[in-house]
Amino acid sequence: GGGPTDVDAMLRSTQILTTAFHPSQQYWPGVQRIEPVLTAEARNDRGAGLLQSGAQNGMPLWSLGLNGSGVVLATADSGLDLDHACFRDGVAVVGTPGPDHRKVVLLNTSVDGNDTPGHDDYRHGTHTAGTLGCEPVDWNRSDGPGQGVSLAHGARLVVADIVNGSGWVPPSFDELLSEAALQGAVVHAHSWGDDTTEYTARSEALDRWSLEHPWTLAFIAPGNGGTVLEPANALNAVAVGATTVATPDERWVGSPEGPTVFDTDGIGLLAPGSHIVSAKADGDLDSMNGDWRGSSGTSMATPMAAAAAGVVQQMIEQGWIHGGESSEATLNLSEQAPAWANPEQTGMAWVAQGWTPSGPMLRATLALSAEPLPAEHANGGAGPAGLSNPHDGWGQPRLDRLLMPSYADDAWDMAPHVVLHDAYRLLNTSPEEMLQARLNASGGSARLDESPWNGSGALGPFLAEGERYLRTFELRPGEDFEVRMAYPSLGGQAVDDLVLHVHLDDGRTATSGIDFAGASVLSEDVASPERSNETLRGVRVLAADLINVSSVTVEVLARHVVPGNLPGFLGADGDRIGFALAVMGANRGAPGPLDADGDGVVDQDDACGAEPGGAIDLDQDGCPDDRDMDGVDDVDDTCPDEDARFADMDEDGCLDDGDDDGVPDHLDACPTTVPDSLWPTLADGCRPTDAPPVVEAFVPNADLSPGEVLEVHVLVRDADGDGGTLSASLTIDGVPISISLQRHTGLGAYVMAWNASEWAVPWIVDGSSIDVILTFETTNGSPEATEEVVMLVDALQAEYFDPPAIDSEVGGTTSFRPVMLAGLLLVLLVALTQWRGGSERDPASPRDPFVLSSRPDEEAE
Repeated sequence: GGGPTDVDAMLRSTQILTTAFHPSQQYWPGVQRIEPVLTAEARNDRGAGLLQSGAQNGMPLWSLGLNGSGVVLATADSGLDLDHACFRDGVAVVGTPGPDHRKVVLLNTSVDGNDTPGHDDYRHGTHTAGTLGCEPVDWNRSDGPGQGVSLAHGARLVVADIVNGSGWVPPSFDELLSEAALQGAVVHAHSWGDDTTEYTARSEALDRWSLEHPWTLAFIAPGNGGTVLEPANALNAVAVGATTVATPDERWVGSPEGPTVFDTDGIGLLAPGSHIVSAKADGDLDSMNGDWRGSSGTSMATPMAAAAAGVVQQMIEQGWIHGGESSEATLNLSEQAPAWANPEQTGMAWVAQGWTPSGPMLRATLALSAEPLPAEHANGGAGPAGLSNPHDGWGQPRLDRLLMPSYADDAWDMAPHVVLHDAYRLLNTSPEEMLQARLNASGGSARLDESPWNGSGALGPFLAEGERYLRTFELRPGEDFEVRMAYPSLGGQAVDDLVLHVHLDDGRTATSGIDFAGASVLSEDVASPERSNETLRGVRVLAADLINVSSVTVEVLARHVVPGNLPGFLGADGDRIGFALAVMGANRGAPGPLDADGDGVVDQDDACGAEPGGAIDLDQDGCPDDRDMDGVDDVDDTCPDEDARFADMDEDGCLDDGDDDGVPDHLDACPTTVPDSLWPTLADGCRPTDAPPVVEAFVPNADLSPGEVLEVHVLVRDADGDGGTLSASLTIDGVPISISLQRHTGLGAYVMAWNASEWAVPWIVDGSSIDVILTFETTNGSPEATEEVVMLVDALQAEYFDPPAIDSEVGGTTSFRPVMLAGLLLVLLVALTQWRGGSERDPASPRDPFVLSSRPDEEAE
C-alpha cells in the first residue's frame, strides 16, 4: 500500500507527482482516476485522422484531396482572431473578409469585432473556428499536415461574433442561419446554448428554419456532463457527443447523454473532443500570430463533426457519391491529391453531376458512415441495442466507409457501394438563389413561411400522409445492407412521422426502430413500429441474413405528415415533406454514361430516359419518333404523317372514318352514311340534301256536267332537277278506270284531260264520286333520296311523310289522298278530287280517314 504523504484537494493547476505505482493505488480514497504521463501532441489533425479512417495517422480522404474544398461552413461564437495563421489572407496580410478572401467569406462584427480578452469565453470562438476550417497560411501542402489543421481545411468560413462586453447576445436563429445560407453555407457549427434541457423557443426556431429552408444542418454542442441542453435538443439538429483522441473507442467522461424531453436519443453523433489543439486567440488583430491551445468538451467535438459534414458535402458536390446517375471519367485524382500524399488511386476517376446536398442528405450520409463504439463501451457500457442510442447516437463518423475504390474502364469508381437520394436536390437553381427570392417575396427571414414553396424545381418526391416512395436495389454479395433516412420536421408538439422499411426478395422485411444487438430484426410481416419523434431512421441487415437474397426494395412511408393550410406545399404550413436516403451495400451500377432504358442514347442526352427510343429514332433524342405528333409512335403508326389526335379510337395513328366516305369522323356531319360509290358524299361527309318534288294541282271546274271534259292542271317542280314520271288516273265510286291512265315524263306544267267517254259514260250515275289520283315517281336513285312529296293545291301546301299527316282544317276546292306504292325509290303523292251530282255526301262520315273534305258549299270543320 502507501501513497504520497501530502494530497492537496484544491489543486487548481496540473502537478506531476512521481512515485512508485502499484495497482492497488487506484483505489485510494478521493482518487477518481490515475492517468499515465503522456507526451502532449497536436490533436486537430489526429482527430481528423480518426474521423477519416478510425486511426490517428490514417488520412485517406486528405490524400485524395477530400478536405472540404469548395464548401462554405458557418459558425457563430465569441469572435475570431482574424490575423491568426489559420484565417488571415496571406503570410503577412490579414485581408478583408469577402468572396476573394482565402478563408473568411463573411465576418459579421455587428455585435463585436474581435475574440476579445475579458469577454465571456474569450478564445472559444477562435478555437472552434480553427477546428472547423483551419488551414495555416504558411502550410503549402508540400509537407504533411501538422499542428491545428482542420479536417475541412479546404473549406471557407462564415463567422458571426455574438459575444460582447455584456456576454452572449446571439441573434435569432433565422437571422444567423439565413445570413450564412446566402453565402452558400449548409453546415453550421454552434457550440453554445442555454443551461436547460427544455425544448425552448430557440430549439423550435431552429427546427422551423430547417424545415422551411432544408439546406440547413446545424451541429450543436449539447453541453458537458448531464443531459442534452438546448438548442441541441432540436429535432433537426445534430447534437455531438465527445470521444477522446487517445482512446477513441470511448466516450469522453464529460460527454452528455439523452434522451431529450421528446424522448429522442438526443446525441446524434460522436466526434473527438478531448484535448483538441486548435487556434489560439491573442486579442491583438495585428500580431500575425499562429499559436495553438488545447481544449476539451463537446464545444470542440461539434466543429469537428461539422468539418466531417463539410468533407461529405464536397464528395456530393464533386459527384464522388451520387444516386446512380451518368458519370464521366473527368476527375484527375493525381492533380487533386496534395503534394505530400501518395494515394493508391491515381489517374482519372468517374464522377457524376453533383448538387448542393440538403441538410437531411448530409445527416443521413454522415450517420451511414458512422461506426458504433465497441460492444464493451457502447450504449453507456450496456452493449449495443438499437442502431443508435442516447449515449453514442449513431457512433463516430468514419468517412472512408463511404469509399470502396474499384477500377473500371480505365478509371476509378470510388464509391460503387453507396447510393444517395435527395428529394430536395435542386435541378436548375441553387439554395442561395431560391432563398434570396423567397426572402425578397416574404420581406425577411422571420417570415420565410409567408413565401411558401411547393417543391417545384427539385428532384422529389414530396410525400403527403399515406404516400410512399419505393426503390429496388441489387445487393453486393457478402456485405451488410444499410440505409439511413433523414427528413426535416416541424418541432414542438407537431412532429412528422416517416417510417423506413426494407423488403427482401425472399419475403422478409426489416423496419426502422425495430432493432436488436445493433442490427434490424427481420420479420415475415411488415411491422408497424411505435410512433417516434426521431427524424433520422435506419435499417441494418447483416450479410449473414442476406445469403440467399439478391435484391431489396427500400420503402419510405409517410405515416403522418402534420397538416397545414396549404395543400401541395412544403414547410411549416404545407402538407408534404421531403426526405433523403443514404444506402450502403447496394450495387450502384457500372460507371459511365447511364442508359437506363437501354436504347443506346445516354441519359444525359435522352429526352425520354425511361422509354426506349425503339426501332425508329431518326433524330437520336432517345424518344420513339412520332413525326405527326399524334401520340402514336411511328413504328406503330399506320399513317405516320397524319395527326390522328382528333379521332383515333383504335389508336392506329390514322383518323377514324367509320363510314369509309373519306371524311374523318371528327369532321363528318353524317358519320354513319352507308357508302355508295355511285353517290359520293360532300366535304362534310353527307350526301347532298334531296329537295322533295313539289306538285301543284288545281281543277278549273270541279262541278262537271255530263259531256264536259274533266281537266286537272298540274305543275311539277324539283329544286334538285331530279326527273320523274307523273301519272294520273280516275276512279268512279272507288272503281279504277283503267283507260283513264295518263303519264308524263319530266318536270313542268301539264294539263290532264279526260273527255266524257273516259269519265262519264258508262261509269257515272247521279251522285257518283270521281277521284283523280295523281302520282309522281322520282328518278333520283341516291340512297339519300327523300320519300317526301310536297303537294300544292291552290293556296294549300302540305308535306306528307310515311305515315303522312294531313291538316283536317284546311279549306279549298279539292281533297287529296296520299298513297305509297311499293319500291325503294317510289314516292307517291295523291290528289283527290270529288265530283258530286244531285246529292251530297254526309260530311261527318268521309269514306276514307285520310280524305279531307273541302266542298265548295261547306266550311271546313
